Amino acid sequence: MQMTSGMATPGTALLKILSGDEGEVVSLLSRAVLDVNTPTEVMLVGKNPKAAHLYLAKDRAGRTLVYLMDMSGLKELETQLFQAQKMHAVGKLAGGIAHDFNTFLNVIRLNCDDLLTCHPIGDPSFGGLQQINQTVNRAKSLVSQLMAFAHQQTTRVEVLDLAGFLSDVTSLLKQVMQESITLEFKHSREKLTIRADRRHLETALMNLATNARDAMKDVKGAKLVIQTSAREEIPAKAASSKKSLKGDWVLIEITDNGTGMSEEVMANIFEPFYTTKEVGSGTGLGLSTVYGIIKQSGGYLHPVSKVGEGTTFQIWLRACDPKFIEVAKQEIAKKKTAKPKKPADLSGRGKILFVEDEPALRSIAAKTLAKRGYEVIQAGDGEEALQMAKDHAGTIDLMISDVVMPNMDGPTMLKEAREYLGDARIVFISGYAKEEFSDILSEEIEVSFLPKPFSLAELATKVKEELSK
Repeated sequence: MQMTSGMATPGTALLKILSGDEGEVVSLLSRAVLDVNTPTEVMLVGKNPKAAHLYLAKDRAGRTLVYLMDMSGLKELETQLFQAQKMHAVGKLAGGIAHDFNTFLNVIRLNCDDLLTCHPIGDPSFGGLQQINQTVNRAKSLVSQLMAFAHQQTTRVEVLDLAGFLSDVTSLLKQVMQESITLEFKHSREKLTIRADRRHLETALMNLATNARDAMKDVKGAKLVIQTSAREEIPAKAASSKKSLKGDWVLIEITDNGTGMSEEVMANIFEPFYTTKEVGSGTGLGLSTVYGIIKQSGGYLHPVSKVGEGTTFQIWLRACDPKFIEVAKQEIAKKKTAKPKKPADLSGRGKILFVEDEPALRSIAAKTLAKRGYEVIQAGDGEEALQMAKDHAGTIDLMISDVVMPNMDGPTMLKEAREYLGDARIVFISGYAKEEFSDILSEEIEVSFLPKPFSLAELATKVKEELSK
């Protein structure tokens, strides 16, 4: 009776409580008769049709007994698992495309920059070349959102004082807010400290603030409140778990008094390219980007909303002992003084090992650096770079290497080549990088990073900065 919303009353034919046309149901029952050891999947009628397993068995009197087991919970879990697998597959695809696409964008950008040196302002081709560069920048922003969704951004984790961080972000948030919207901060009385990538967390807050602004555009007395607090556990619902998660947590709540969201909208908001905005008003990647950033930071993102009453996004992050701020500063100071670097030749001399598996990018970058007076040796993968490091042991001043390469990736190659590189500076370049590489960046301040796509000016500046240390 409960499983069929009261439709399985005594005297009702079995066929009537099974969903589907009569022929289909008879076929299912016939199959169950032939194979009594295997459950037959059926759907029960009712307000909310339920999936069930049907078993047939004979009792001692020779009667046929029908057993129906409610499988709706299992089916829901299967659906969730399928959705999770699908999103994982989409994420891996997005990350792979983002990496390759960033490399192609870099080739376009560097060649465009090279052409701009031959076609300066006033040249008929200057405007077209500038348009190409602007389009590359727009594409770079879109790819960055895809990488955040795929949880494959390169992170550089640092210890952040939350109150100080939010104070720094205030000016950025005010830029995206309308004058009619009041921005209010409510800081916890406790000193809250977290470990996160400052740049990525800024991006997450900016996206949430932008969505809140759009939700409050027609609201009088619009207000955006950002509140922080320390918590000892995350509610099960917020963590999408069966039980609450205990520990030291920091909660950041971003609350608006806008239009709010329906349950149907909330069920889809973190999916890529899902948007309720008008065509041309958004990419549909904003919230999936925020979700990816918070997940990659080891936290949880939970929305609470009701139509007409506004929305609150809860960001849950692991708390960090405040003493680590001073410890981190001391470690950085130690590393800087422990390994003094020889002064750079500011005239633009030095030997550079450039490692990149994309020939077009490797060629234009090496050509650019050679024009500026550097001696550049090139390698197409990690294994070739390792051999070159051995051949030129002690003479390399700077190594610039891609992270993701066939055969041997950049970080692995660096471990193998350390003894041959001596005091050489290290710069990694990549469109995205694995979590292990983000750990290397966070732990080794001597290793720096230049994200793709970069311009000729950015590459030349980075080289000069590194050789000046």
